[in-house]
Amino acid sequence: MVLAVVFAVVAMGVTNTLLMSVLERTREFGVMMALGTQPLQILRIVVYEAVILGLAGFAAGIVLGLSLVAYYHDGGLNLAAFAGVTETIPGMTATVYPVVRVAHLWGPTLVLFLVGVLAALYPAARAARLEPVRAIRHV
Repeated sequence: MVLAVVFAVVAMGVTNTLLMSVLERTREFGVMMALGTQPLQILRIVVYEAVILGLAGFAAGIVLGLSLVAYYHDGGLNLAAFAGVTETIPGMTATVYPVVRVAHLWGPTLVLFLVGVLAALYPAARAARLEPVRAIRHV
């Protein structure tokens, strides 16, 4: 359930980012289409941007996550300030020692990447449907 919420937030964030990018470049897309660029090519440009954005986020997230796990692996993460919460969970101690499991890392990461690329389809389709003359006049 938590991952579904995360995936939905990522989809909205990617859609918002790429939609703003498309709206800011409406005039440029109009010029490209007036010069003969096919709508499918415009769609591919926006989807490629989503792929690059996803790969950059993928790399940054893996590096940051692995760095945090490496930092807290030996000394542990002290949750003594939340002792009341940790007592309610059976087997939970005040100090947590994180461990990376590849199966837990790659699955959600790849799904998030795919969600990001799929979320880019709406802004890409919107850019591909622009009318060149109206897009060039867009302020």
